[in-house]
Amino acid sequence: FFFHLTNVLLHAVCSLLVFALARSLWRDVLRGEKALEAQAGFFGFAAALLFAVHPLQTEAVTYISGRRDVLSAAFFLAAAVLHARSDPDGPPRWGTSILVFASFGLGLLAKETLVTLPPALLLLDLVRRARWGTGRVCFHLPAFAITGGFVWITLSNVRLMASAAAGANENVLATACRYTARYLGLLLFPASQSADYSFDAITPSTSWLEPWTTLPTALLCAALLITVGAILIRPPPARRWLLVLPLGLFWLVGTLTPVLQFVPIAEKFAERFAYVPSVGLCLILALAAVRLGSREQLLAWGAVGVAAVALFALTVRRNADWETPIALWESAVKAQPRAARAHLALANALKDGRLYREAAEEYSRAIAIFEEKPDVPLHHGFLLQALSFRAGVLGLLGERDPERTEKAVADYRRVLRLRDVDGVEIESSPRHVVLHFDLAGLLLRQGDLEAAEREYHRAIEIAPRSPIASGAHYYLSRVARARGQTSRAVESLERALELAPVSDPAWLTMTAELADLLIETKDLDAAASLIVRALEASPAPKARHILLLREAKVLDRKGDLAGCIARLERILAEDPNHGPALLTLARIETAQSRLDRAEARYRSVLALEPSNAEALEGIQTVALLRRVNEGKGREPGKEDPTALLEAMEKKGLEAIAKGEILAAREIYTKLCLRATEAGLLPFQLASLRALARVEESLGHYRKSEEHLKTALALDGRDSKALRQLADLYLQRFDDRGQARTHYERSIGALPRGETADPLVHFNLAELIGSEDPQTALAHLEQARKAGYSEPALDRAMGYRLAELSRFQESLDAFNRYFDRTTVLDAQGREDLARKRAKEFVKSSVIDHVRE
Repeated sequence: FFFHLTNVLLHAVCSLLVFALARSLWRDVLRGEKALEAQAGFFGFAAALLFAVHPLQTEAVTYISGRRDVLSAAFFLAAAVLHARSDPDGPPRWGTSILVFASFGLGLLAKETLVTLPPALLLLDLVRRARWGTGRVCFHLPAFAITGGFVWITLSNVRLMASAAAGANENVLATACRYTARYLGLLLFPASQSADYSFDAITPSTSWLEPWTTLPTALLCAALLITVGAILIRPPPARRWLLVLPLGLFWLVGTLTPVLQFVPIAEKFAERFAYVPSVGLCLILALAAVRLGSREQLLAWGAVGVAAVALFALTVRRNADWETPIALWESAVKAQPRAARAHLALANALKDGRLYREAAEEYSRAIAIFEEKPDVPLHHGFLLQALSFRAGVLGLLGERDPERTEKAVADYRRVLRLRDVDGVEIESSPRHVVLHFDLAGLLLRQGDLEAAEREYHRAIEIAPRSPIASGAHYYLSRVARARGQTSRAVESLERALELAPVSDPAWLTMTAELADLLIETKDLDAAASLIVRALEASPAPKARHILLLREAKVLDRKGDLAGCIARLERILAEDPNHGPALLTLARIETAQSRLDRAEARYRSVLALEPSNAEALEGIQTVALLRRVNEGKGREPGKEDPTALLEAMEKKGLEAIAKGEILAAREIYTKLCLRATEAGLLPFQLASLRALARVEESLGHYRKSEEHLKTALALDGRDSKALRQLADLYLQRFDDRGQARTHYERSIGALPRGETADPLVHFNLAELIGSEDPQTALAHLEQARKAGYSEPALDRAMGYRLAELSRFQESLDAFNRYFDRTTVLDAQGREDLARKRAKEFVKSSVIDHVRE
């Protein structure tokens, strides 16, 4: 607000200075005539009013970066007013000269275009018919010397000038005439304004005839300048007011000179450049109003009023375009459809407004225009920017539209093949390393793990110590996990954490994921050490609580339930409303039959989140356990423990699903004891099987075996325990004999009419193998009938059929297997089983089929 207010106040000051300048000028030009003072006041008022409300001033005033234009204009006009108020018949006074040069110096510091001030002051003296003497010459010479020095510095330093490569064949003078005419047109008819006139909004003139508007424009400019020049040299004695015409026109053209590309500048055309030049046209229009007033005063006031109201309405409408970036650039592309930079700016505004689809379209329009002249340095830079931004937007849209992701990948690859405007190869440039990172993210989304991995490694290679490298290591861990390479995932996450400072928002995510990965791989000591180091870094309370939750999980896996509870209670001591800690403790306390405390915690969660499903379910479980324990609604001695045991079994399943292994073990242990006390064998067997799964997940394979053997001691025909024990022997002990025996027993123990799990038949067929191919083949057929459809089934049938000399059927089975598999496995490595199958078919099947 204060930036805009400052600009508005500066504009108000400039308007008052225009009034003072115009009034002083009229007094000097028409000194000695009748009604001089009244005309001078009206002339100044009309010029200042038109200047103040003209819509072309909007860019300089509303645009915060236009501050230098209004600030330098204030110093320019202050110097002009001070000089105009000096006596034209005598030498400039020292005090006035000092103030004029002070304003000149300050204005130059604000903007270099104040080099036109000395010619403007000279023009004022010529129009005022000032008397020339030594004092006046000594006043003007230093001013022109300063201007000459600025011009020399600019011309001798190529870094202060834009590249002229874009207009190597351009006729600069002819183009300047067309620029001048365009500024004059906007001042007279400001109906179609734009914040940008880049590219070919005004086509450069390559000759006086190309484009065709060049020659007429040049002739018009020449005619006007010659006419007013003649007036300035020989003003009619009876019409001295005509001197305002050369002043206004030469002011307009002279103050535009620095921006007419005689000295190349990056911004070829801009409405704010016309801020000071517009004073010249306002003086001419004010002159027309005064002349009209000499015949009919009321008509003159009416004309000025109508013009001011019309201009003010246009200014209000134009200000509305500046209210939002989208509105501003939409008006720009509407007024100048060929302004590529306006399309680029509109696309950026749409992107910031999350209108990604529309932004992508605007980026495409900008790119299409920039590509017409890609060799222009500025165009090349904007083209690179537009391509990069479009790739980012298409990447966002590609989350729902894979085709757009493909286009985004193409844009990133195109940019990486190019050079920047300074000649640097973008592909290997550290300042462009984010392009590799973003491209890798899109490739990862497409499932191209190998290409994504290459891009992440390239980003690390280019900028090994940057935040981007940290992110690349993090996503490399994701790639490794997708391939099942847990150790590589851990290494990548550790490297990512080394490069990420604690202040990085991703630090906590990386730490938590690494801890979870270490817990998953049962490297509990490493997980505990990581969490301790992270806690020593004194993270924010939220981060500390997340880490403490992981530490509680580690302690739970280590069998230290007391330590687990202590960490959870520490979290609640710092934040009594921490939902995850409340729910975890409530589940543990429910398993420990501490129902009052569990209920209190569940209700605390519901007070924070009334619709929390887990808390609502926990309350119901607590109520059920109380009814069972208290035997409400039943006769003494006839309590039915089934409901309690079912609730306990459900809680055990929930604990396993949430990874709370020790809590699950405690629940199932109590379930087994209560089932034994109640003499309910089904619950007893189910709890023993569940305890076996828990111990296996903890790596306690012998304990798992003991629980299953106990179950079989209670019921030797428990097919589930038999199958579970067979899996344990096969997968954990590699005891193929015991595994085969128990798979066969599990099938034999099935109730009449019930079929075995297809994997039991498949595993049994693999265990039997070539020892009894007919029986193995029968099991494979059973697996197929039971719904097993993995490619490995066709491979196994191919081997067994070949052993039975059914070679054509064997070849058909192998072909089905080859059609459904690829050379590389899910981890990106060569599929050795497929390779061996190929070799077997070539050596043992093909020849027999041909025979």
